[in-house]
Amino acid sequence: MICEQVVICNSLSTAYGTTLLHLQQDTGRLKEAGVGYVLTGRDLFYGLASHDSLARQLRWAERMEHYARERLADWLHNFNAEAESCRTLLLTMCCPWGEPLERLRMELRALPALRRARFRLLLHASPQEAVLEQRLRLAISQAALDFWKDEWLNSDVTDLGEMAERLRKVYGSPNVSVLAGDADPAETPYDADLEQVLYAMLRVPPPPPAAPLRCRLSLHSREARHIQCLYGQLNNVWPREANFALLLDALEKVEADPAGSGVLDFQPMISPADVRTLRERCAPGNARLVARWPAAEKLLEVSAASCPDEEPSSKPNAEEWQPYQGLRPDTAAALFGRFPDALAKGLHAAFETGGPALSEQQRIALAALETCSSGPHLRPAPPAAPRVAVLVQTYNQEAYVAEALDSILAQKTNFAVEIVVVDDASSDGTRDVIDRYARAHANIRPVFLFRRSTGGENTLALFRHVSAPYVAICDGDDYFTDPDKLQIQADYLDANPGCSLCFHPVRIVWEEGGPDAVYPNIDEMERGKQERYRLTELMAANFIQTNSVMYRWRFGGGIPPWFDPTLVPGDWYWHLLHAEQGDIGFLDRIMSVYRRHGNSLFWRPRDASSVGHRLKFGLQELRLYQKLEEHFGETGRDALHALASGVFADLVRHYMETDDTAPLDRAARYFPDFARDFLGKIHIVSNRKMTGKE
Repeated sequence: MICEQVVICNSLSTAYGTTLLHLQQDTGRLKEAGVGYVLTGRDLFYGLASHDSLARQLRWAERMEHYARERLADWLHNFNAEAESCRTLLLTMCCPWGEPLERLRMELRALPALRRARFRLLLHASPQEAVLEQRLRLAISQAALDFWKDEWLNSDVTDLGEMAERLRKVYGSPNVSVLAGDADPAETPYDADLEQVLYAMLRVPPPPPAAPLRCRLSLHSREARHIQCLYGQLNNVWPREANFALLLDALEKVEADPAGSGVLDFQPMISPADVRTLRERCAPGNARLVARWPAAEKLLEVSAASCPDEEPSSKPNAEEWQPYQGLRPDTAAALFGRFPDALAKGLHAAFETGGPALSEQQRIALAALETCSSGPHLRPAPPAAPRVAVLVQTYNQEAYVAEALDSILAQKTNFAVEIVVVDDASSDGTRDVIDRYARAHANIRPVFLFRRSTGGENTLALFRHVSAPYVAICDGDDYFTDPDKLQIQADYLDANPGCSLCFHPVRIVWEEGGPDAVYPNIDEMERGKQERYRLTELMAANFIQTNSVMYRWRFGGGIPPWFDPTLVPGDWYWHLLHAEQGDIGFLDRIMSVYRRHGNSLFWRPRDASSVGHRLKFGLQELRLYQKLEEHFGETGRDALHALASGVFADLVRHYMETDDTAPLDRAARYFPDFARDFLGKIHIVSNRKMTGKE
């Protein structure tokens, strides 16, 4: 099948969320009609899959670091693969900047499967002040409010006429369609005109009208929307008694009840002054847009009607507009006091689970829920002041996670232990197992992510929930074997203040069969068995297995902005950051089991070649080495370059065996310093200067 066209729907409109929802509900029918719809991420506000993250990456393309470029390359690879099996490739976004849309066409046009395709753009617009109001209604923090206000007031969207003209020159005038949308920012309306035009471009009959999208936009008060935001910031779908649908129902009922709505603030999020400023700045561009596309004149009509000239305060009985100041304790108590008891208990458990990660506003919500949720709670009260936190990451480990949790609960200590379990949106029964344990054990803090992590969200969730001075790790498919492990390691760190972490050997169990092993093999280490090791030794090789370590936690004051949660393998990165602050203690006692099985993230069979592993993970390894070199400087530089050379050696071996240069070319292009060093060592590079572009 040959891809005939690429359709890009850029909806700067209050109907954007509904459009996304309807398209994604219709993907089966679209696929049958030959429409490919490869999604790259989720819209920040609606939580629906979209291409917004791709638009942001393209906007920053010129200053992207290697990881972002690699991510962009992966997206483009997926687009090319999809285009080989569809007649139309569809992309949807809400991008207020013209440059990414120009670059998008250039990047897609370069793909082999799209070189002959026609590129078509649908620009769907609502009055800009309405879209800004909608974005501010959905913003989850003051920083987000400020971001969207600045972006919308200072982006291409303030001159839709100029933006459309630029895109017309790039895409060709016959390939650009402009459509005006509804002005009401309080709703995400079903826009029949938009869907008619979009489906006509896709050459597919439109679906029957669907139910409106239900989200925070169906709420009208600032406080109700804010409570939805505060709950969403937990990034946790536990427990089931508290979910977005139940919370939305309860908030809508409070707003509809005169007794409840009397404590709420129904003022708009955008000030009359900002509305006037945006309308004045946008008026010339809107006029140019209408002059070129008369069908868009509805844009001017509804824009004028949406903001009358007089100040709201001049109207009879109108309150003077005030910026939103956040959730007040009395308002929170009044709202939660009207909730069903089961929902209040569920919200209490969810916010309580947030622990040290809660913001000031979330703590106000938790305090109000403490007084409103009557009767026994869903779980026992958590212990105060834990001395050790055990961090557990899980993903589709239903068969293993109970054994991991049992082994932690069996620990014998003279101090409190908290167990932070972050489940990365498992699709099997892992969540049910964790839920059962969390309701029975007060020291288990469960965090069930809404969606699979793509940017280290699971790691950040783990770290943000730590309140203890010492931290141990046990992945959901591993387990402790010595009930004294945590006590022994905590006592060691107490007695050795010069050590910032300690570890012990572990037993490796191969699920595929074969004899067990012990890691690390101390006899193979450069200095053999020592009571303490140094940072430079750990830089040369990761000899600390994840569930053997205990840290003197360096992130008690918060996660620094330079910390990168996306690095793989992440545990080695964490070991090194702690070893930067002290020695590495060694306890010669096997106290854990490390499982090796086919579902492990960074795993290869016992006798498998390293080449296949490097083809899959080599670029991530090189990125880790580069980040470590940037952080540690000259410390361990030679060791990191030696490790990088090992990756390049496997890629060269792949080239010699298959004549495929693509993996080697990509590694050299993204990591030229490592490539230059490796190729120089094997005398491929002599006097010829090697640059990042070669």
